[in-house]
Amino acid sequence: MILKTEHNGLNTGKKNLNNNNKMKATLSFINFNHLSEDVLLEILKHRNAEEIRKQMRNTEIISKDEHLNFCKSLHNNDKLFYYAVFHDDKLIGVIDCVLLDEVSRTFMPGCYFFDESSIVRTHACIAARYIWEQKNLLHSKLIVRKNNAKALIFDTLKLGYKIDGEDNEYYHLSAKLNNNGDSVNKKFKKISELYNLTYKL
Repeated sequence: MILKTEHNGLNTGKKNLNNNNKMKATLSFINFNHLSEDVLLEILKHRNAEEIRKQMRNTEIISKDEHLNFCKSLHNNDKLFYYAVFHDDKLIGVIDCVLLDEVSRTFMPGCYFFDESSIVRTHACIAARYIWEQKNLLHSKLIVRKNNAKALIFDTLKLGYKIDGEDNEYYHLSAKLNNNGDSVNKKFKKISELYNLTYKL
Protein backbone atom coordinates (compact mmCIF):
# COMPACT_ATOMS: atom_id res chain seq x y z
CA MET A 1 0.00 0.00 0.00
CA ILE A 2 1.45 3.35 -1.06
CA LEU A 3 0.00 6.50 0.41
CA LYS A 4 0.97 10.07 -0.34
CA THR A 5 0.09 13.32 1.38
CA GLU A 6 0.74 16.59 -0.38
CA HIS A 7 0.15 20.16 0.69
CA ASN A 8 -2.45 20.95 -1.98
CA GLY A 9 -4.15 17.58 -1.72
CA LEU A 10 -3.22 16.63 -5.30
CA ASN A 11 -0.81 13.92 -6.35
CA THR A 12 0.62 14.95 -9.71
CA GLY A 13 3.64 12.65 -9.55
CA LYS A 14 5.90 15.69 -9.29
CA LYS A 15 7.27 17.63 -6.36
CA ASN A 16 5.26 20.70 -5.54
CA LEU A 17 6.45 24.22 -4.99
CA ASN A 18 6.14 25.63 -1.51
CA ASN A 19 5.48 29.24 -0.61
CA ASN A 20 9.15 30.10 -1.08
CA ASN A 21 9.01 28.83 -4.66
CA LYS A 22 11.42 26.00 -3.88
CA MET A 23 10.95 22.34 -4.67
CA LYS A 24 9.50 20.39 -1.76
CA ALA A 25 11.65 17.54 -0.53
CA THR A 26 10.19 14.06 -0.05
CA LEU A 27 10.22 11.91 3.07
CA SER A 28 9.47 8.28 2.26
CA PHE A 29 8.82 5.36 4.60
CA ILE A 30 9.14 1.93 2.97
CA ASN A 31 8.43 -1.33 4.74
CA PHE A 32 11.43 -3.70 4.79
CA ASN A 33 9.22 -6.25 2.99
CA HIS A 34 9.36 -4.05 -0.12
CA LEU A 35 13.12 -3.40 -0.13
CA SER A 36 15.72 -4.98 -2.39
CA GLU A 37 18.55 -7.03 -0.93
CA ASP A 38 21.01 -4.27 -1.86
CA VAL A 39 19.12 -1.71 0.24
CA LEU A 40 18.78 -4.14 3.13
CA LEU A 41 22.54 -4.70 3.08
CA GLU A 42 23.17 -0.96 2.99
CA ILE A 43 21.03 -0.67 6.11
CA LEU A 44 23.08 -3.46 7.73
CA LYS A 45 26.32 -1.62 6.96
CA HIS A 46 25.08 1.47 8.79
CA ARG A 47 23.57 -0.52 11.66
CA ASN A 48 26.89 -2.28 12.27
CA ALA A 49 28.83 1.01 12.39
CA GLU A 50 30.20 1.49 15.91
CA GLU A 51 28.53 4.86 16.55
CA ILE A 52 25.09 3.31 15.93
CA ARG A 53 25.69 -0.22 17.18
CA LYS A 54 26.95 0.88 20.60
CA GLN A 55 23.56 2.47 21.37
CA MET A 56 21.58 -0.67 20.50
CA ARG A 57 20.31 -3.19 23.03
CA ASN A 58 22.22 -5.76 20.96
CA THR A 59 25.64 -4.20 20.53
CA GLU A 60 27.07 -7.14 18.59
CA ILE A 61 27.89 -7.01 14.87
CA ILE A 62 25.13 -8.70 12.88
CA SER A 63 26.18 -10.95 9.99
CA LYS A 64 24.75 -10.74 6.49
CA ASP A 65 22.91 -14.05 6.86
CA GLU A 66 21.46 -13.11 10.25
CA HIS A 67 20.23 -9.81 8.90
CA LEU A 68 18.66 -11.20 5.73
CA ASN A 69 17.01 -14.05 7.64
CA PHE A 70 15.57 -11.57 10.12
CA CYS A 71 14.27 -9.36 7.30
CA LYS A 72 12.67 -12.41 5.65
CA SER A 73 10.96 -13.32 8.93
CA LEU A 74 9.19 -9.94 8.98
CA HIS A 75 6.90 -11.11 6.15
CA ASN A 76 5.06 -13.37 8.59
CA ASN A 77 5.33 -11.25 11.72
CA ASP A 78 2.39 -9.10 12.81
CA LYS A 79 4.17 -7.63 15.83
CA LEU A 80 7.41 -6.30 14.32
CA PHE A 81 7.42 -3.49 11.75
CA TYR A 82 10.52 -2.00 10.13
CA TYR A 83 10.67 0.93 7.71
CA ALA A 84 13.54 2.43 5.75
CA VAL A 85 13.43 6.23 5.71
CA PHE A 86 14.45 8.15 2.60
CA HIS A 87 15.03 11.90 2.23
CA ASP A 88 14.32 12.31 -1.46
CA ASP A 89 16.20 9.30 -2.90
CA LYS A 90 18.77 9.11 -0.12
CA LEU A 91 18.52 6.41 2.55
CA ILE A 92 18.84 8.23 5.88
CA GLY A 93 17.70 5.81 8.55
CA VAL A 94 15.34 3.20 9.96
CA ILE A 95 12.19 3.52 12.04
CA ASP A 96 10.70 0.43 13.65
CA CYS A 97 8.31 -0.72 16.32
CA VAL A 98 7.33 -3.83 18.23
CA LEU A 99 3.76 -4.38 19.41
CA LEU A 100 3.97 -5.15 23.13
CA ASP A 101 0.30 -5.59 23.99
CA GLU A 102 -2.49 -6.17 21.49
CA VAL A 103 -5.29 -5.21 23.90
CA SER A 104 -3.88 -1.87 25.10
CA ARG A 105 -2.16 -1.26 21.74
CA THR A 106 1.09 -0.52 23.55
CA PHE A 107 4.20 -0.49 21.40
CA MET A 108 7.90 0.28 21.56
CA PRO A 109 9.25 2.37 18.67
CA GLY A 110 12.88 2.67 17.73
CA CYS A 111 14.98 4.50 15.19
CA TYR A 112 18.48 5.22 14.03
CA PHE A 113 19.68 7.71 11.47
CA PHE A 114 22.90 8.40 9.62
CA ASP A 115 24.30 11.27 7.56
CA GLU A 116 21.37 13.61 8.13
CA SER A 117 20.68 16.81 10.07
CA SER A 118 18.88 16.62 13.41
CA ILE A 119 15.95 18.68 12.09
CA VAL A 120 15.25 16.12 9.33
CA ARG A 121 15.49 13.33 11.90
CA THR A 122 12.93 15.10 14.05
CA HIS A 123 10.63 15.63 11.08
CA ALA A 124 10.91 11.95 10.11
CA CYS A 125 10.00 10.76 13.61
CA ILE A 126 6.96 13.03 13.72
CA ALA A 127 5.92 11.98 10.21
CA ALA A 128 6.10 8.34 11.37
CA ARG A 129 3.12 9.06 13.61
CA TYR A 130 0.96 8.36 10.56
CA ILE A 131 2.21 4.75 10.56
CA TRP A 132 1.36 4.27 14.23
CA GLU A 133 -2.12 5.68 13.65
CA GLN A 134 -2.71 3.33 10.71
CA LYS A 135 -1.87 0.41 12.98
CA ASN A 136 -4.04 1.81 15.80
CA LEU A 137 -1.09 2.03 18.21
CA LEU A 138 -1.91 4.18 21.22
CA HIS A 139 0.64 3.89 24.03
CA SER A 140 4.35 4.20 23.37
CA LYS A 141 7.17 2.99 25.62
CA LEU A 142 10.90 3.60 25.17
CA ILE A 143 14.14 2.70 26.84
CA VAL A 144 17.18 4.95 26.41
CA ARG A 145 20.70 4.17 27.54
CA LYS A 146 21.84 6.50 30.30
CA ASN A 147 24.99 7.39 28.38
CA ASN A 148 22.95 8.45 25.33
CA ALA A 149 22.17 12.04 26.28
CA LYS A 150 21.34 13.04 22.69
CA ALA A 151 18.61 10.42 22.43
CA LEU A 152 17.16 11.36 25.82
CA ILE A 153 16.98 15.05 24.87
CA PHE A 154 15.54 14.18 21.46
CA ASP A 155 12.82 11.92 22.87
CA THR A 156 11.75 14.22 25.70
CA LEU A 157 12.10 17.69 24.20
CA LYS A 158 11.37 16.94 20.54
CA LEU A 159 8.90 14.05 20.74
CA GLY A 160 7.19 14.70 24.07
CA TYR A 161 8.11 11.57 26.02
CA LYS A 162 8.10 11.55 29.82
CA ILE A 163 10.57 9.70 32.05
CA ASP A 164 8.73 7.06 34.09
CA GLY A 165 11.68 5.45 35.84
CA GLU A 166 15.16 4.05 35.45
CA ASP A 167 17.37 1.09 36.16
CA ASN A 168 21.13 0.71 36.22
CA GLU A 169 21.47 1.01 32.46
CA TYR A 170 18.35 2.63 30.99
CA TYR A 171 15.81 5.41 31.41
CA HIS A 172 12.23 4.22 30.85
CA LEU A 173 10.01 6.64 28.92
CA SER A 174 6.41 6.68 27.79
CA ALA A 175 3.92 8.72 25.81
CA LYS A 176 0.22 8.41 25.02
CA LEU A 177 -0.48 9.49 21.47
CA ASN A 178 -3.94 10.73 22.40
CA ASN A 179 -2.67 12.93 25.23
CA ASN A 180 -0.37 15.08 23.14
CA GLY A 181 -2.50 14.81 20.01
CA ASP A 182 -3.11 18.52 19.43
CA SER A 183 0.57 19.41 19.70
CA VAL A 184 1.75 16.50 17.57
CA ASN A 185 -1.00 17.00 15.00
CA LYS A 186 0.06 20.63 14.56
CA LYS A 187 3.65 19.49 14.04
CA PHE A 188 2.52 16.82 11.58
CA LYS A 189 0.50 19.34 9.62
CA LYS A 190 3.49 21.65 9.42
CA ILE A 191 5.74 18.83 8.25
CA SER A 192 3.22 17.81 5.58
CA GLU A 193 3.49 21.36 4.28
CA LEU A 194 7.29 21.14 4.13
CA TYR A 195 7.54 17.70 2.51
CA ASN A 196 5.79 15.31 0.20
CA LEU A 197 5.19 12.39 2.58
CA THR A 198 5.07 8.91 1.05
CA TYR A 199 4.34 5.66 2.90
CA LYS A 200 4.67 2.13 1.54
CA LEU A 201 3.29 0.12 4.43
